[in-house]
Amino acid sequence: MIASDLGTVFPEYTRIFEIDSKVSLRIFKKYSTPENIRNMNNIELFGLMDTGKDHYSIQDVRNLREAPEGAIGIQDQGG
Repeated sequence: MIASDLGTVFPEYTRIFEIDSKVSLRIFKKYSTPENIRNMNNIELFGLMDTGKDHYSIQDVRNLREAPEGAIGIQDQGG
């Protein structure tokens, strides 16, 4: 179910992360909409992406923050 919901709300996300990865779930637990992800702090986002295995770079942070620019999904309404 989460995959189909995410595909509707933020299809660009699946081009960056596997939906059920630990990092992906950690990000969506804290920032559940494309709008929230776009507005997040780079340092905090990079901290959420840090697995201690150097899988992600600052460019990955930029890609994730820029992805919502083209999102066709639902905007966060402050709730």
